[in-house]
Amino acid sequence: IMSDVTRCIKEEVTSVLPSLPEDTLNLLVEKVLNQGVESKEDLQYVKEEDIVELIRPIQCRKLLKAWSAH
Repeated sequence: IMSDVTRCIKEEVTSVLPSLPEDTLNLLVEKVLNQGVESKEDLQYVKEEDIVELIRPIQCRKLLKAWSAH
């Protein structure tokens, strides 16, 4: 069963990158959780180098811009 944090992060990602494939979305969520993200508020601390291996640089910057605005 998906935790509230996992669901919340998925929603945050899909609101910015709606066309991201489900597999990539799951990998991305798993990656930020493994790096210590415990809440939606923690997403503002994610850096480009943390997730750029999973998504393209522009997608990455879009996400980080959205997350830093929280």
